Amino acid sequence: DIFSVAHVLGWVAKSLLFRDYTLCFVLSLLWELLEVSFQHLLPNFKECWWDHYLLDFAGCNLIGMMVGIWCCQKLSALEYNWTGVSRIPSTRGKISRVVRQFTPFSFTQYSWAALTSFKRLIQVLLLCGASMTLELNSFFLKHVLWIPPECWINTFRLVLMWSLALPAVREYYEYIGPHTHR
Repeated sequence: DIFSVAHVLGWVAKSLLFRDYTLCFVLSLLWELLEVSFQHLLPNFKECWWDHYLLDFAGCNLIGMMVGIWCCQKLSALEYNWTGVSRIPSTRGKISRVVRQFTPFSFTQYSWAALTSFKRLIQVLLLCGASMTLELNSFFLKHVLWIPPECWINTFRLVLMWSLALPAVREYYEYIGPHTHR
């Protein structure tokens, strides 16, 4: 099913974005509750209870989170080879080197620590609210503008928003961190 693949890939992307298993777990649960809450407005949210909580939450979302967090762990231990492309003997090695050119120098694991203070809880809840709004917006846009699920526009929009959110979430994490001087 294409929607199962979309669930898994979406949670891999969100795990790479938020880099925290607990936050992703809470967002996944909140998302399934939003689906139940808005199923009277959006026809594609009308699913059986076991589809929401077993297949989506405990199945696809959890698998996507585990793969995403595993990627975060692998990327944080990534070794870089600074050899010039012309000195790499194989074509596969050259392609790999070019792809790694666009990966970050370091991949920091986040610790959102939402329960350390009331202020921090509000800051993390604002992030959760922004994330839920962005996701829900994509479904409402599809519904209101009559965009079929297989159309490339929504996928392009989601990938664009994710690529813009990567540095934004990093900046927000640094901004609300304890070592930021304002």
